[in-house]
Amino acid sequence: MTTKELAAAAVAGDKAAMRELERQVAKKAKAEKRKMEAAAGGGDPLAVFQKALMSGDGSKERLGALADAGNPNALLWRALEGRYDDNLTPADKEKYGADMIQVAGSGDQYKNHTLEGGAHPLSAEATFQISEDKLSAKWLFEADTEGAIKYLKQAAEGGHSKAMLKLSSRYEYGLSMDKDPDKARMWLEKAASAGNHDAKRALKNLEK
Repeated sequence: MTTKELAAAAVAGDKAAMRELERQVAKKAKAEKRKMEAAAGGGDPLAVFQKALMSGDGSKERLGALADAGNPNALLWRALEGRYDDNLTPADKEKYGADMIQVAGSGDQYKNHTLEGGAHPLSAEATFQISEDKLSAKWLFEADTEGAIKYLKQAAEGGHSKAMLKLSSRYEYGLSMDKDPDKARMWLEKAASAGNHDAKRALKNLEK
């Protein structure tokens, strides 16, 4: 049985399928962990970051040390975690903002990892988060709609599917930019092709 068939059988209550599915998931997880540890041993920044993230007790301290050492994934993680701190000092805000801008300018040099399986570069994640920050005006950056849209476009062009979807909406409704139905459709299709589920649903609704 394929994994999809096993999952369907498990949902239907097949206990043997449940056990086999659990075995396969555990086997895959072990293989992924071995692969990650090997990459971390070779100095891959994302793998080093993931190993620290999964280290259990003390992971926050390890991630902080990685950020201090310049690990780009840890730098972005620290900035995103730290911006919600009610006791954030002006110096911290300036440092975290600068870290985000640094990562945003790294091009395709570093990889990102998301729970949704996003494959965009780390720089695209940083530019998307800067855009969100500039729109909210309550975290690290001052309100700056023009700057937010600039970073949103950069994130979309970097392969960030959520940025593509948000950019599509801005073109569709003319949110702080000229309406452009063709560009709205183009970015919606790109977001769907990149695996964004909301974009896929929206595209299906348009095609009905």
